[in-house]
Amino acid sequence: MPLTTRPTGFPGWAAAVVALLSLAPAALHLGGADLGLPAAAGPRPVGAMASVVMEWTAALVALSAAALAFAHHLAQGSRVAPVVAAALLCSGMADVLRLLAEFGLVRPAAPEGDAVLATWTMGRLFNSSVLLLGAGLVLWGDRAGWRPGRRPLPAAASVLAAVAAMFAWFSLGFPSLPGLARPDGAVARPWEFYPFLLYFVAGFVFLELRSRTPGAFMSSLVLAALPNMAAQLHMLYGSAAAFDAHFNSAHFLKVVAYAVPLAGIVCEYVHAHGRERENEALLAGTAKSAALGEMASGIAHEINDPLGVVGGYAGVLRIKAEKGELDKDAALDIARKLEGVVERMKAVVLSLRRYSMREDGDAAFEAVPLDRVLGEAFSLGKERFRRHSIDYGADAGGLGGARVLCREVEVSQVMLNLLNNAVDAVRGLGEKWIRVAARARGRLVEIRVTDSGMLRDLKDRGRLFEPFFTTKGRGRGTGLGLSISRNIVESHGGRLRLDAGSERTSFVFTLKRA
Repeated sequence: MPLTTRPTGFPGWAAAVVALLSLAPAALHLGGADLGLPAAAGPRPVGAMASVVMEWTAALVALSAAALAFAHHLAQGSRVAPVVAAALLCSGMADVLRLLAEFGLVRPAAPEGDAVLATWTMGRLFNSSVLLLGAGLVLWGDRAGWRPGRRPLPAAASVLAAVAAMFAWFSLGFPSLPGLARPDGAVARPWEFYPFLLYFVAGFVFLELRSRTPGAFMSSLVLAALPNMAAQLHMLYGSAAAFDAHFNSAHFLKVVAYAVPLAGIVCEYVHAHGRERENEALLAGTAKSAALGEMASGIAHEINDPLGVVGGYAGVLRIKAEKGELDKDAALDIARKLEGVVERMKAVVLSLRRYSMREDGDAAFEAVPLDRVLGEAFSLGKERFRRHSIDYGADAGGLGGARVLCREVEVSQVMLNLLNNAVDAVRGLGEKWIRVAARARGRLVEIRVTDSGMLRDLKDRGRLFEPFFTTKGRGRGTGLGLSISRNIVESHGGRLRLDAGSERTSFVFTLKRA
């Protein structure tokens, strides 16, 4: 069965929410709502206070999304993520500069309304320009086969953010900023047309990129064009003064536009985590099948030998019956022997059934007798011990009646994996033995599986628990047994480790006592 490929697109309901939020301010305006909030609140209008709060929110969301985009680039290798990070950093730095001016830490030469408009326009120009330029370069790189390394991209994004901050700072030094606003014109803020056009074109570029590399993040970038363009339209045709209704609507939509890529990255990580859990479960099943495969020959002997005994006794019964020599005592003796053989076969089948049955990883823990945990693994493995002349011994350390809190099938898998590894390690040695010992450690039970192999001969000890790493050679192991066994033990609140202080190869794990 192939590894899972669950869908990773942006959730449809989330896309609908973004679309509604993008259209909501315009609908409220048409309904007569005054989003400028002109009522007084101390020395400043409520509209100005609301704008500052939204600017704070925008700056925090932009910088957070930029940081996550950089992390996404470094972790997943996405070439679009640093482009988005650079765009968000550019606008985020402009927003921070506006906030510094708001609190008097920076003294703009222009009046407050002009200074606010300057930082807005500069941030939006850089944000849209970097998005379109970066996305265009990624698309061109795909077609031309050009793929830059991972490290230069975050550095280039940081440089662009610094340039954006420098331009925004420089614009605050002008005592007047002509042309940014025309309150009496048909178009209130003509400069806002350029970011609108860039966002429009960038949306189609991201749409093409999404067709090449689908996913929640790429879908969110296509969707973010909607609130970005809506914000520009509010500024382009509606806003006549700082902090008016359309100005505040544009700032609200800017927050939405920054939050959408942030949500897309979060969705990517949620999907990745879900795929990882499903794949771990699938690999656990693969390892279980591999372990059973190694035991198949031994299990066949365990079943075949008793069947031979049953067949032999059946032949004796038939012959005696044909000769008329079958008396009550002889029949009872044969029946008792047959019952013993059948019980032996039932024990093997029960152990195999318990081990191979599919268990949900979220199944409830049960109080299971320690003797049964140790005995079932031995039942499945004893034919391999016999075939390779391996001396096996188990010591419950006085805990025979103790119970451990566990999922029985999963712990049996851990025991079987450790015993399989021990058999493979010692079957070619002159001295061949395996010992299983259980000891109480406070509220824990420590189970130790030791074999006659010398620990100093074990190479690559530090990699033993890595997935797909095996010391058994090509074709003899999956490299999943120890990795999955450790995950199982840790899910039980215990720990599986290699005892580095032991002279012989010894693996130790702990379980909670019931």
